[in-house]
Amino acid sequence: MSFAAILAEDRRLAILRLLEGEGGAVNESVMQVALDALGHRVARDTVRVEFAWLAEQGLVKVETVADRVQVARLTGRGEDVANGRARVVKHAVIRDAQLFGLLEENVAPILQCDERIMTRVVAENVRIKADVVAQDETETGMRAILNYGHTVGHAIEAAGAYKGLRHGQAVAIGMSAAGDIAQRRGMWHAEDLARQNRLL
Repeated sequence: MSFAAILAEDRRLAILRLLEGEGGAVNESVMQVALDALGHRVARDTVRVEFAWLAEQGLVKVETVADRVQVARLTGRGEDVANGRARVVKHAVIRDAQLFGLLEENVAPILQCDERIMTRVVAENVRIKADVVAQDETETGMRAILNYGHTVGHAIEAAGAYKGLRHGQAVAIGMSAAGDIAQRRGMWHAEDLARQNRLL
């Protein structure tokens, strides 16, 4: 086995271990987060169709997800990473100051898709999304925090007839707008808003 093949297998196993931490299964929403965080533009409909046949409740076995993440990991770069960045920053802002610090300290490695740091960023994002969803499976409370940036973001997308800006770009603008409103109302410090906007 070549060194490259060993590294590829190590990455696949790291993703497998990550997903095993989610109880041996992952839903399409968490899978979308993983793909976005890895910087891959995969339409929600594609994820939904791929997963539809696997289980009545939308769950898929870990091995299947890990292999699909690994395949997807090999295909996207550049603007896809920028598009996925909004979701990563959003999760850090709403739930994890340590992840926020990690993002600030690793801007260049993230933009270069450094395997070590990207695996960690993806793991943290999947953990955050899974934790929030597990605490509010029926979407009646705290799960609303996952919509941070989406109110303005969806309005921007709709105003542009869903052409031009990609979803992550629109959400990034929405996060900046929501943060500005929070700061003006005394709910957020100006420096924290500036830190968020620098990452976006």
